[in-house]
Amino acid sequence: MTSTSHGQGMKVYQLQKASQALNERGERLGRAEEKTEELKNSAQQFAETAHKVRFWWSKVLSSLVYMTFLTCVCLFLGSCLYTQPSSYIAKQ
Repeated sequence: MTSTSHGQGMKVYQLQKASQALNERGERLGRAEEKTEELKNSAQQFAETAHKVRFWWSKVLSSLVYMTFLTCVCLFLGSCLYTQPSSYIAKQ
């Protein structure tokens, strides 16, 4: 083998290695794109669920506040109706 053919063989080998490395890089980039898309979809789904939970929780809290207010009003009115004024008791 002459030095010229040896040099050309080395260049071909280096080109093949570079081509293989380029293909592997392309495959890794493709996998990264797929994972990025999956992550984006997962984040969107999380955001939608968080919005629904927030909306539901705000309804629950407002209902609890409303029910607490009504309970307090009912207790107050009940205590006013079923207790006799002290002036009435003193007269008897």
